[in-house]
Amino acid sequence: MSRKNIIVHNHGVLSSRLEAMMYDESVLRKLSIAVIGVDRPYYGQSDPHPLRSLTSFAADLEASADHLLPGRRFFLAGASGGGPYALAAATRLHSRMRGVLLISPASHQGLLSAEEKLEWQRHNPSSLIRAFRQLSSVSGWLSRAVAALAETPLGGRVLYDAVVKPAIDGLPSKVADVDRACLEQRPHHMQATVPEGSRQRTAAALFTDAALIGAAWPFNVTADIGPELGRAVHVWQGGGDRQLPEVGSRALSRAIPGSHLHEVPNGGHFAYFSCDLATQRRALQALLATALPA
Repeated sequence: MSRKNIIVHNHGVLSSRLEAMMYDESVLRKLSIAVIGVDRPYYGQSDPHPLRSLTSFAADLEASADHLLPGRRFFLAGASGGGPYALAAATRLHSRMRGVLLISPASHQGLLSAEEKLEWQRHNPSSLIRAFRQLSSVSGWLSRAVAALAETPLGGRVLYDAVVKPAIDGLPSKVADVDRACLEQRPHHMQATVPEGSRQRTAAALFTDAALIGAAWPFNVTADIGPELGRAVHVWQGGGDRQLPEVGSRALSRAIPGSHLHEVPNGGHFAYFSCDLATQRRALQALLATALPA
């Protein structure tokens, strides 16, 4: 690739590799950035992987990087539910990292203080994310059992029709006003990115994500990221986010030594990055400003 800076983007829940289209080409060109979007198992054109984990996906991403970017160092990005996957890959590919960009990332309740957990519980996100959080917080065996059912051909299709399809259809009415306006401004998300993510018509994508993100993460964000890479990690969060609690991003940033937390008032879950090009440019410039050597 001719551009100097490469970002490998990890998409959110019920999305796809086409989420990388939210990066504005004029901004990328000026900053000499190329973005590569990757599908997780069960999303888009990615093969099923019944035993997948955060660790196995990090290995998959490493193999992809070895093929597409041999010998190159690069950035990782993760939006929403893609955040934990980006962090898992960063811990595995530590020596190849230049930095990490987290856009309204899913966090883990284990990182929160007692007071923050109360704020987390008071948060009132959309019905889809409420269901996501409830599944993630139940006992480990039940969460795994539901995910395993969703990974069967029949169970995956039944749960898709009963849970996932209605959630997708109702998504625009569940997001913050600023995000809804962004969807109208950039309709490709609902017209292309989300349909591509659900093309396999299985609930395995959603339910496995819920189980893995809600379970104990197989890495320690403080020790495994460390201060050197931590100083090249940027966590962005919009105010009024109806998908994920803002307190989660604060706790996640606090746990990563030296990381940078950026909060955007009334930014919503994704509008501040996808539709506010000034903020997107500022986020990418900040990422480059703290980048580790190429």
